[in-house]
Amino acid sequence: MSNHGVSKQHFSDYTEAEFLHCMEQILGTEPHGRDRQAERLLHHFAEVTEYPDSTDLIFWPEEGSDTSAKGITDIIRQWREANGLPGFKAADPDYQPPRHEPPGSMGIGEVKKLLVRPAAEFVVSDGPSKDQVVESWIGKVSLYGLEEGVPKNDQGVELHPYAQLHLGSLPFKHPLLDGVSVITVFVAEPLPEAFEPMGNNWLIREYGPDNVLVPKELPVAGSTIQAVPLKLVPVAEDFPLWDGGGTPSYLEAEIVELERSGQIEGHEDLGTHAYGHKVGGYPSFCQPGIDPGEDFEFVFQISSDPKINLNVVDSGSLMFWKSKVTGEWVLYYDFY
Repeated sequence: MSNHGVSKQHFSDYTEAEFLHCMEQILGTEPHGRDRQAERLLHHFAEVTEYPDSTDLIFWPEEGSDTSAKGITDIIRQWREANGLPGFKAADPDYQPPRHEPPGSMGIGEVKKLLVRPAAEFVVSDGPSKDQVVESWIGKVSLYGLEEGVPKNDQGVELHPYAQLHLGSLPFKHPLLDGVSVITVFVAEPLPEAFEPMGNNWLIREYGPDNVLVPKELPVAGSTIQAVPLKLVPVAEDFPLWDGGGTPSYLEAEIVELERSGQIEGHEDLGTHAYGHKVGGYPSFCQPGIDPGEDFEFVFQISSDPKINLNVVDSGSLMFWKSKVTGEWVLYYDFY
């Protein structure tokens, strides 16, 4: 589920109510939290609004101007309209800005309970290859529909097989994988652009238990990833990375308070984050995180692994979200 405390990619991804809530967070953050919370929001505010000297609206406003969250939001909206820039996304009639107690009202256990998500890592298997029909792979796809082969882009170049994930033994139910038992992933070389629509330079195929799958050996010329079988390892608790990794802003404020009070030294004390190939949990951003949009939820990632010659630009991860409404997939990646 997308949370309203994570940065969205474009101004037009926000409804006015969501943007107003972000402005209230910026204006209401205590000075001690600015290095962890408000500074990130301020940077994103300047980036998405495209308003010249946008921070002047907050810190050095013109005399007599409305410096409330609503006043600043109105100024930004009117300026974008006057300059022919896209406005706010149409309002969701069911959206209500979250209401929370002032920071410091939660203990460590409550914060952890609200943050934790289950996940499952796919790690290199030490044992012999099992029945092909139930195998997961990195660097190889062995299962295809009866009439399927390796997909090609618009220039007729075959996409590279990146992964095959068998989901039958997932230790939890991911709502966006209901009825999906196998996923296969193909990606072009060089990598597609982040947020490039699926179909030409990358493709995910989903199969349910009723689909007839046929084992096929279809090597692709130029594929450099070492093909290795994977085994599933449950991850009972996966926690987000700091700085836009998926922590709602109100919980970021609670974590800052826990640090100030000496109950924890840093957010890492709350729990660990799984960085490998995984389904569920939180994405492994290398840079401050993004939010693909209100309807999208993180589903899985494929991570760099030098042992098998898999490197996403510079030790990054291919991260995939899926729309709760349309089933559309989104690809994003970043790197160090």
